[in-house]
Amino acid sequence: MTGQEKPEKAAKLPSVPSTNVYRLSAVGPIACLLAVPAAVVPRDFSGLGVIIGACGVLLAVALLGVLTGLPIISQAADVVVDRTVCAKHNWEVNTLRSFIETFSILHVTFHIFQQTKDASFAAVVGGLTGAAIVLIGECLTSQLRYVEQRLQLNVKNTAKRKESWKNVELFSMENFFMGGVIITGLCVRNIHRLEEASSLAATILASIILVTAAQVSKYYSPTNLLGSIVQDRVINGVHNWKHHTFRSSLELSVYLSSIFYCRWLGEDIYTSAFVGTLAAGIGCVIGECLVSDQFTLDSLQRRQASLQSKINSDIVEFRGVENVKPELMELREECGVTVPTSRLPTRVQNKIATMGSAIKYYDFEEVRKHNKLDDLWVMVEGQVYDITAFVSRHPGGWLPLINMAGKDATDVMAEYHPAAVFENILPKFHIGVVKDYKVSPITQGYREIRQELLRRGLFETSMTYYVFKSIGLLTLWAISVSLVVFLPKAGLLVHIVAAVGIGAFWQQLAFIGHDVGHNSISHNRKKDLFWGTLLGNALMGISLGWWKRSHNTHHVTCNSVEHDPDIQHLPMLCVSSKLFGKFWSTYHEKFFITDAVARFFVSYQHLLFYPIMGVARFNLYAQSWLLLLSKRGSEIEYRKMEILSLSIFFAWYIAMLSFLPTWLEVAAFVLISHASSGLLHVQICISHFAMPTYHGHAYNDDTDDWFKVQLETSMNVECSESMDWFHGGLQFQIEHHLFPRLPRHNLRIAHEMVKVLCEKHNLHYHSPDFHQANVELLACLKKTALEARMLKKGDAGFYTSPIWEGLNAQG
Repeated sequence: MTGQEKPEKAAKLPSVPSTNVYRLSAVGPIACLLAVPAAVVPRDFSGLGVIIGACGVLLAVALLGVLTGLPIISQAADVVVDRTVCAKHNWEVNTLRSFIETFSILHVTFHIFQQTKDASFAAVVGGLTGAAIVLIGECLTSQLRYVEQRLQLNVKNTAKRKESWKNVELFSMENFFMGGVIITGLCVRNIHRLEEASSLAATILASIILVTAAQVSKYYSPTNLLGSIVQDRVINGVHNWKHHTFRSSLELSVYLSSIFYCRWLGEDIYTSAFVGTLAAGIGCVIGECLVSDQFTLDSLQRRQASLQSKINSDIVEFRGVENVKPELMELREECGVTVPTSRLPTRVQNKIATMGSAIKYYDFEEVRKHNKLDDLWVMVEGQVYDITAFVSRHPGGWLPLINMAGKDATDVMAEYHPAAVFENILPKFHIGVVKDYKVSPITQGYREIRQELLRRGLFETSMTYYVFKSIGLLTLWAISVSLVVFLPKAGLLVHIVAAVGIGAFWQQLAFIGHDVGHNSISHNRKKDLFWGTLLGNALMGISLGWWKRSHNTHHVTCNSVEHDPDIQHLPMLCVSSKLFGKFWSTYHEKFFITDAVARFFVSYQHLLFYPIMGVARFNLYAQSWLLLLSKRGSEIEYRKMEILSLSIFFAWYIAMLSFLPTWLEVAAFVLISHASSGLLHVQICISHFAMPTYHGHAYNDDTDDWFKVQLETSMNVECSESMDWFHGGLQFQIEHHLFPRLPRHNLRIAHEMVKVLCEKHNLHYHSPDFHQANVELLACLKKTALEARMLKKGDAGFYTSPIWEGLNAQG
């Protein structure tokens, strides 16, 4: 007989639904510990080591018994292994037996340790005794199960809560009262020895506070989401541990470690409980944001099978799309998951079929004329859309739209928008069809790469990848801050190490922020934007709203003199002589002028480049606040949250600096931390600075289509896979510009596909190593610097200095 046999075979009683399996498996072991006489419980953590040792001996004995292969011994060993491997199941099905066995093993082991004071001896004897206790418990399973069922039926009839017995969920208020009973019993039992049980008491108190806060916050709209997330962890405990095992383990670890760490620091129970409550809430929020899927092999297999089933099906059902012929089907991405849909939206197809010859046809030249904010047309898949009325409501802002006005936006639409936009929003603005719409072989090849990436499910994010990244970064941040806060007198060298750690943390966190900004983590715009703003801004100090406004424009207008803000850095830097003179920036909405100040700095920019990168972060702070506090700041979706989270950043950073003993160390820490993070700015600059620039707008014909423009204006960095962490996805800048929503852990696969397409069409694919990329960047800057030195007053006009305008630039 094993611990997993059905109880119906042992007792002739009607089966009773589990009263609350989560409560039994979670609270049972705690009840056992409380039941052990206080006199034998060790006063320090040595008892924990004894119990762990006893469990190790117990399992070792079981494994040796299994290996012997002898009938009786191996069967007995199987019983012991069952108690370890199927502990949760045993507590749920054979609760009384599990309680007696656990209590007996704890009592015997603690009693031997209390008598002998020898932890090793107590662990060995406790483990061996535990094996015997388990075997006895197995023999008594039938009798104990009968008693347990009788108790359950009596309680059921008394309570008269038939429906509640069918519910295996742990409700919030039940947990609150149950926790109150346990902590009261703990205090009474240990009234003279409360210190020994303080960690457990703090944990239970934190649980009560957390559940109560979640219950209250659910009914207050600003905190409803937070309360719902925390309550989900409590109410759906069984479901979460079963379907989100990794996330649940991570959240529980954060919760318990924060409490025990506070107790280790000497904090009282209430402080530890309060910190634990905050840590649990933050842990649940981060877990919900980052780990939204099951981390098990079978789930991945089922998901892949489901994906292939959808793709291979001839009958497609997606948002009303039915019976789509395979040759008219297009794979798109919805929340990171590949979905098959029709190439043209259903309503557009119906409109064309209904109107017949009455449908309007436009040639390319006619569409190109409609390129203003108050008259804006675009082409998508050979169809014409008048999106003038949508410009002010576009979630990505008006800048990307005006830069695609009158153009073929098929590839931009596909790369930046989920499938639902094509089906639900785009058809509203359909006005006609493009005459003789054709696609070049290169563009067709590029679109086939996208279809292959979707076919393989590569737009789906590995949450495990980002969980481990986040854990590593938060650990780096915590260590760096701790070196300052807890070791303020450790010396300059230790604080320099901490400053470098903070700089490295900012550099690596920026890569996650970059992924969040492109919605390539959850693929849910609001979700990524909300959590990126709340957490990213608070740790980085740079506005996500400012970054998205600038970066979305950069992607669409890469290396355009008048339209790309990422190359408009006068008066400090100038990447090409094409920026000399006077030009109007559509992003900054002001003139850039090569005056005397600009001429001076640009003339020596190749010498000043790395020092400027070391302090470039301060400019990003200024740009973030200038945008948020300007009229343009009203365009930012979470403007108030941006201001709050940026304030939190400066609060913790300044608070950390206050622990440093001297102003000299404060200055050194600030400069070193920012200079270390300056590596990120170098990595960004090498991606485009040395590549060709152009005037005006691209995407006019096949000579400057989407694929060619991104290929010609972006530079990859050749590196081994082991160095991918260092570059954070920027080493595949070409692929990132071509597929901005593709998770960075899949960019290397796209990299190989794009290289094959370039070789097929004899296109140059620029990918030097990191050293050579820096050499090329400096050569470009030096070339422009020498050209700047040759400028004369008449060449640039020497307009008034743009220094003040630069400091007050919008965005």
